[in-house]
Amino acid sequence: MARKCVFCGAQETTREHVFEQEISTVLGITGPITLARGAPYTAVRPPSATLDVVVRATCRPCNNIWLNGIWGRFRDVMTPAMLNTSSVTLSVQGQLDVSMWAVKTALLLEMATRAMRGDAFLPLNHFTYLRDQGHPPPGTEVWLFRAHVANAMPAWHQAGVLRGGRSPMAYIATFTVGYLGLQVLGRKIVETGDGRIIFYGHPVEPPAALNGTLQQILPVESFSVTWPPALTIKASDLPIVARWPQVVWHP
Repeated sequence: MARKCVFCGAQETTREHVFEQEISTVLGITGPITLARGAPYTAVRPPSATLDVVVRATCRPCNNIWLNGIWGRFRDVMTPAMLNTSSVTLSVQGQLDVSMWAVKTALLLEMATRAMRGDAFLPLNHFTYLRDQGHPPPGTEVWLFRAHVANAMPAWHQAGVLRGGRSPMAYIATFTVGYLGLQVLGRKIVETGDGRIIFYGHPVEPPAALNGTLQQILPVESFSVTWPPALTIKASDLPIVARWPQVVWHP
């Protein structure tokens, strides 16, 4: 059976890099990159020249035009954050543009890594909502942070499932690109016959221990947001940041 594009439903799909290949250029990566998992880390595949995390789930127009536009808007505003060269101020539209890239990347990362993790929640109507509506689904939350990861780890990722009883209700994905960290919480959504959308779970607030480290940009609550937050997260503390939603979550 032919694969269908997860965003628009077209039949023919192509290889899509979850982390755009241009990121290697932005970060100034000159040596090979090893995709690894676990702690201590174990290599998943031989080293490659780019951040080579790939899914075959998008059609050529979505890949080359629509997704490329999302990346371009994100890159134009957030390159100083990825490189940690200067602060970045995000307008309302900027917050939405960064959130779009963060959510599509989180979903594609979930798709690319679920086989390795085993437990995953991949709400397919989130993909179509992004494509049809041009913004993340209701109930989605996005935070920014600054991570001190050095050149040894150009990107990092950890994900998990938030449940109501045994049923998956949301996914949580935390990842870095250079010094820029992003965290996405996406809830299960159900579209009703009268046009309403129901989403599951209540809004969550980071615990006091993370005060000054996370900057929320979705839902948009401020006319402008400045990156970086007051405090920087050490690489060794990234798993703590990734786990906090599971601690405070209640459906």
